[in-house]
This record gives sequence, structure tokens and C-alpha cells, in this order.
Amino acid sequence: MQEKHVIFKDLSPEQRLAALKEHAADQTRMDVPYYFTPDEIEEFRKDNTQISIQVDEVEEEKKDVVSEYNAKIKDLKSKAKQLRKNVKDGKIFINTHVFGIDDQDNRVMNYYDANGVMVYSR
Repeated sequence: MQEKHVIFKDLSPEQRLAALKEHAADQTRMDVPYYFTPDEIEEFRKDNTQISIQVDEVEEEKKDVVSEYNAKIKDLKSKAKQLRKNVKDGKIFINTHVFGIDDQDNRVMNYYDANGVMVYSR
């Protein structure tokens, strides 16, 4: 910390201000350094510690929220992918009970669903 040069040390704050005004050749405003006291610096350290803890807590909350949203997005993307495939293929495969009818004349086995629709032939 820089050594402070103080004039009119022996005067009260009010008297010092009056003496400064009386002896001043100029009065203006400017940015000047303010050096923190050890107590102020300690207070900054405490505040910084508290804020760091809060940041950690909020980041953990964020991870939980992001994880939930990522799961939702993954589920929606999976559904969208399946729908795009359905549109592209125009069909899906389902596991259902079928009936194989032997067509001796054409030497094939035709499979029909419960509605009587031929679903496969080999």
C-alpha cells in the first residue's frame, strides 16, 4: 500500500476542508485511487467466497435442468426419427398372428392377417 502524504493532519475534518479550500489555487473533479483497508479487503474475500459457493450451487441446478431437457429432447428426436422413417418407408413392421395358406398351383406359401389381407408371400 502506498504511503499517504496528508497535509493539515492536526485539524479536524471540517477545519481541514476549510483550509484546503482556502489554500487551493484550483478546484476540480478527477478520478483518483482509493486504497482499500485490510478490513475492506477481508470483506471482499468473504463476499467472493459466498458468491463462489452460490455459483457452484446454481451450476449444479443448471446441470440438473439441462439433463432433464436433454432427456426430453432425446426422446422427441427419437420419436421424430421414427416418424420420418414411417413417412419414408410408408410402412412399419408389427408382430401379429398370421395364417399361412399353401398355394400348390403357384408353389408359394401366402400369409394372411386376421382381416384376410395377404401380408407376405414366399
